[in-house]
Amino acid sequence: MPTTKEKLLGQRLGLKNIIDRFVSKIEEASDEDDDIQFQALIEKLEEKVACLLVHNDKILSLTDADAAPEEMVEAEEYTFDVEVKLRRYKQRL
Repeated sequence: MPTTKEKLLGQRLGLKNIIDRFVSKIEEASDEDDDIQFQALIEKLEEKVACLLVHNDKILSLTDADAAPEEMVEAEEYTFDVEVKLRRYKQRL
């Protein structure tokens, strides 16, 4: 039976996959000049990033001290990249 941390890691992976799909769809929507879809996707992306941040915090709280620095770097790199993309998308509005 998976531990709480394993479940959270699986959920985080799912969130990352969803975020990556939204990023791809946003790129397509911006190419097609579909403003309504573009705005809706940005809003959904923001929701998923917020969920991801919560999962990152929960996972970190369940991570032992030796593995915490690596976990922090992995989580921060991904979320930073997504947040930069999100800011760029918002500037297009």
